[in-house]
Amino acid sequence: MRKAGLPRRAWALALALLLTLALAPGAAFAADSADTMRLESSSGTVTVRNKSGQKKTVFRSMQLFSGWTVETGEKSYATLSLDGSKAVRLDAGSKVELRQNDAKKLELFLEKGSLITDTGGKLPKDESCFIRTSTMVCGIRGTIVYVQAASPEESRVTMLESFATLSLRDRRSGALERSELHAGERADCLAEGAHFRFGSVSAQELPGFVQAFVAEEPGRAERIFESTGGALDLRDVTPEAAAERLAADEAAAAAQRAQRVRGATVSVWDDGADWWYDPGPAQQPVQPEEPEEPQQPEKPEEPEKPEEPNEPGKNGDDNDNGNDNDNGNENGNGNENENGNDVGNDNDVGNDNDNGRDNGNGNGNDNGGAFVVAGS
Repeated sequence: MRKAGLPRRAWALALALLLTLALAPGAAFAADSADTMRLESSSGTVTVRNKSGQKKTVFRSMQLFSGWTVETGEKSYATLSLDGSKAVRLDAGSKVELRQNDAKKLELFLEKGSLITDTGGKLPKDESCFIRTSTMVCGIRGTIVYVQAASPEESRVTMLESFATLSLRDRRSGALERSELHAGERADCLAEGAHFRFGSVSAQELPGFVQAFVAEEPGRAERIFESTGGALDLRDVTPEAAAERLAADEAAAAAQRAQRVRGATVSVWDDGADWWYDPGPAQQPVQPEEPEEPQQPEKPEEPEKPEEPNEPGKNGDDNDNGNDNDNGNENGNGNENENGNDVGNDNDVGNDNDNGRDNGNGNGNDNGGAFVVAGS
């Protein structure tokens, strides 16, 4: 009697299907709908939080939703898959928020750090993809683009393939500036004054993070070469060479972080710089205060000498005034001058003062104002 169960042929088909899915994960991603976002792979420290800020367990191919954030630590990277065709790679020290209003409109808000994206071809007219930073919005239509959130006031966009539109709004006046950016060009988007600063791109200035992303998939370097008219050639960059450059950049980034701890300033656009951070003025070490010298006790004031009693009839003043002048003037004021001049002013003016005051000056003043000058 035959036992009930699946026919042997059905088991074989099921096993073949399982092997196909296991060996071809890309096919599973390609089958995702337009509103499916996944964390395809990660290395190092990667943190995923849901819309309410709750940390989620990270695993390969985990599904992501609108409002979720993905953040990478030092020497850590994450690759996102958007609807199975768009690839987004997060650099070390980066944070991005996923925003999706509907299946046809996707927005990546780069809060800090940098990312590179490859849409895998030109987007349909009814789809849109935007990369937003604190200073600008980049609309892409089928592009390999590298975006850096350098600071809250400045962003940089580097076009490797095709073109994109940039929008920048002045925070003070509200004026909106727009510009197109083409393959082989870069633009610094400055919030102050809402203006763009344009420049060209060379292969040497592209960091190892970008070179590794380009080198890992055959055909990307060729697409960049053709889109830039041969101006940007990464076709000779091998995955091994890109990995060496990435390791050198990581070492340089670690050294720059150490400099920031010591208070040194690092240029935002230095080669190998990880992500923006303005350390501000260097903090000087606090010097210990020198101990104060003990205060010397104040010397007691010497007691004042008692005044010598005045001779009667001289208004309490000896009126010698202590002036012993060498010009010999001897007068009733006690000025004895030794140049032989007896001035004759005995200063006994002769005013007899009715108020009873007989001054040694000779002023016996009855307020009559009559002076008798001896010797005149």
